Amino acid sequence: MYRLFRRAAACSVVIVAIGSGCGRVEHSEADAGQPGPSDATLDAAEVDAMPGPAAVTLTAAADTKKLGAGSDPEVDACPAGQALKGITGATAAYSPNPVVGVIRGTCGALTVDVTAAPQYSVATQPGALLTSRGTGNDTPWELPCPSANQLVVGVEVHVGGSLDQIALRCAPITLVRSDVGWSGELGAVAITSPEGGPGGSPDTARCAAGQVVTGYQTEISGNTIAAIELKCSTVSAQ
Repeated sequence: MYRLFRRAAACSVVIVAIGSGCGRVEHSEADAGQPGPSDATLDAAEVDAMPGPAAVTLTAAADTKKLGAGSDPEVDACPAGQALKGITGATAAYSPNPVVGVIRGTCGALTVDVTAAPQYSVATQPGALLTSRGTGNDTPWELPCPSANQLVVGVEVHVGGSLDQIALRCAPITLVRSDVGWSGELGAVAITSPEGGPGGSPDTARCAAGQVVTGYQTEISGNTIAAIELKCSTVSAQ
């Protein structure tokens, strides 16, 4: 006989390693002082009788804080059922250091990965390419999440008068059974290498536990990106 615990704990992340050249890696960990799994268990027959998830659902949640300040705000959102899995862009020449001149989001369509059933996770298929924002197109670059089924869950930036530098926080999503269906749980968070220059002050914006980035608002300053604010959505499945 085996047992399935109903998970109730929230998740946070703690840095455990720093890579060279391709970003850092973090691992998920239950928040200290948060409630752990309940004593309620299901026996093997009950587990076997439960259907697996069929489709991933994204429900709009709160935006993150805005990083930076500019003008002419523009909102870009992935289509329904899609979430951000990377960005392309370009560095703009600026004195004394280069800054982020262009941002364009790359979305992925979310599906249920059943290959490891009865353990389920979120997989991605090619999705929409969002509108390009900013005009400082001096040195183009691509900044995808490191692995195919990781999704963007936050950003780390340097920001001042412009968005000087940007890196993505990416994580895979596991589907965990709850009383009303399946909820998304973030796995280990990987932080990409940054694009842009070393100026400005460091800051970060992260979606809440179980959420992914499904869009963003940008603001400009001249020909550069001056600010970004993330649009988050909660992951679940039925």
